[in-house]
Amino acid sequence: PLRKSPGGRIAIHTMTALDISASLLRSQLESTPYDTAVGWKELLRRHVDIVETMEALRGQPPERAQPAIEALLERSLVSPDPLYRVYLERIISADCAHLAEFHATASTSQRRHMADKLASYARDLQKLAAQTP
Repeated sequence: PLRKSPGGRIAIHTMTALDISASLLRSQLESTPYDTAVGWKELLRRHVDIVETMEALRGQPPERAQPAIEALLERSLVSPDPLYRVYLERIISADCAHLAEFHATASTSQRRHMADKLASYARDLQKLAAQTP
């Protein structure tokens, strides 16, 4: 793109890989289907579900508590709200498309940096998983 320099002359500004990535991320953030109200509603539903389940299990033997805890976990992973499940699929689809678009525009050095970061996260998770409580 052309830009005027402070002296009034027109200068050609070449976009770097970082400029392109920043511009793309800005655009993706502006077009995300994420809705904070929907996310908050689901968060509150999960919170109430946890509190109610734990209160109902107070004093119960483990063999009776285990199925209730497993059901709670299932409701935490797969919302009982069908509208939220549709919304979540839309979010996941948009995130995958955004990541693919971001990857396609990333430079070789940016991709290498991202791969190194992910490998570092994987090592950290392996260390955490190997720890005994």
